[in-house]
Amino acid sequence: MNPYSGTGLADVFFQKDLLWGLFGVFFIVFVILSVVLIYHWQRYGMSNKKIILAQSVYLIVSLVFIVVAVTTLISI
Repeated sequence: MNPYSGTGLADVFFQKDLLWGLFGVFFIVFVILSVVLIYHWQRYGMSNKKIILAQSVYLIVSLVFIVVAVTTLISI
């Protein structure tokens, strides 16, 4: 049973357009922070293998999270 049914809160929390909008805002912030991190790693990492590994793990895990988020939003 949905605890928000009958209160009107379920309609607010599960509106598809609102969720896509929040995802869009999150994605823009994520891209900005990722650009800053990648610039920092490239500029100051001096091609250190640990930095390259950290960057690769960050990008792969981020891609997985974004794919899962988009898939979930599409399925709603």
